[in-house]
Amino acid sequence: AHEFQVLADSGEDAIVSCTRCEYAANVEKAEIGQADSDVLPAVPSTPVKTVRTPEKRTIEEVSSFLSEPAERFIKTLLFTTSDGSTVAALVRGDHELSDVKLRNAIGAPWVQMAEPATVVEVTGADVGFAGPIGLKKKVRILADHALRGITGAVAGANETDHHLVGIEQQRDLGSLEFADLRLARAGDRCPRCGDGV
Repeated sequence: AHEFQVLADSGEDAIVSCTRCEYAANVEKAEIGQADSDVLPAVPSTPVKTVRTPEKRTIEEVSSFLSEPAERFIKTLLFTTSDGSTVAALVRGDHELSDVKLRNAIGAPWVQMAEPATVVEVTGADVGFAGPIGLKKKVRILADHALRGITGAVAGANETDHHLVGIEQQRDLGSLEFADLRLARAGDRCPRCGDGV
């Protein structure tokens, strides 16, 4: 995709545009077309297992520690919404969440990252170990489309210094609410023409 900077009245915005058609949008709002190549190859099924990951909180740290690629991670981000509720947003470890898309998906005027005390209340763990399985408090969970059907995934265990491995979306995460939640990036399929990126 052509990606470039333009100056807008509100400051500097990143814009993405299609290589084939006229589609262009702010990177925060840009839709993403789905392609077969977006689906990760399945890995052999194994039971979910808890592994100790001492002081490893970020995707990069845990990825290196477990020798698992970032795209196999389920990043669980907790947000407080304008109505005071907490929601969990799930994106693949190699993707970035769009706050604008999350806000639009839940229909809230605003969302903000949850405070550490809220993270502990919802997960029972320190910040950096949140995951979609075994949350201590029931919250609304939204997952990005790229996580649909993921196997052999890694996520926080909702226990300090621990992560879960071997997660399968269909088997272990039940009926997730899916939405387009991630930031568009160069190479993503165009949502309009389907041929361009």
